[in-house]
Amino acid sequence: MHQRSKSKTILIVEDDPELRDLLVESCLSLTRLVIEAANGEEALKLFHSHKIDAILSDNNMPFLSGMELLQKIREEGSDVPFVFLTGGMSAGDAEKAKARGAAKVLSKPYKEDDVIAILKLMIGP
Repeated sequence: MHQRSKSKTILIVEDDPELRDLLVESCLSLTRLVIEAANGEEALKLFHSHKIDAILSDNNMPFLSGMELLQKIREEGSDVPFVFLTGGMSAGDAEKAKARGAAKVLSKPYKEDDVIAILKLMIGP
């Protein structure tokens, strides 16, 4: 867990440790609390134990995919902003993700500025 300010909490869900570290550093530029998970199963546990204001998640991960994570969170009645940052998601899957409540689907490789801009819109300044 990385912390600069307690005002908002972002959950980063990414199974690639190097990319996860980069995303954490990018999100810390927002001066927010950033929590990280290596897979969807770990992310769901963190979601239940913290007040999460936004989720930035890969889709293709072991144990529980990003799509499954999104579905479980929505089934629990949460409308927490959820952004997919993924490689290899088909247009059909991207539409499915949006239909299930994803705020945005970004493709890898991504632009850091795009990720930050979207998170700022979701969680505020």
